[in-house]
Amino acid sequence: MFIDEEKYGYVWAPSLGRQIPYAGNRWFAARLAVRHGLDILPVHIEPNGPGRYRAVIEPKLVPPSEGNADSKARFLADRLDERSDAWVRQWPGHWYWLPLLDRSAPDYSSSATNSEQTVA
Repeated sequence: MFIDEEKYGYVWAPSLGRQIPYAGNRWFAARLAVRHGLDILPVHIEPNGPGRYRAVIEPKLVPPSEGNADSKARFLADRLDERSDAWVRQWPGHWYWLPLLDRSAPDYSSSATNSEQTVA
């Protein structure tokens, strides 16, 4: 599942220093992992010479054993954001959504979107 996405003219992940809501594919992946007791295996593709690429498989992300479903999903969503943020910062020219990134987009830090998203 791709956790970086553009929807409705807004790049939902990675945050790249912005306050983003718990929404979109990053949030869906975290909730799905918690609901079914699964770990998440972060994978990304990076350049490896002219016309060559390699798949990088990172250590799995494990939901915490303590807390309710919502706090576990938020933990995983935050770890996913950290990983995708690091990948984009390492290879910004290879990130598809960079031209659409609007760093002046709305700040979701105090919005209902952040506080009302729960794990079903």
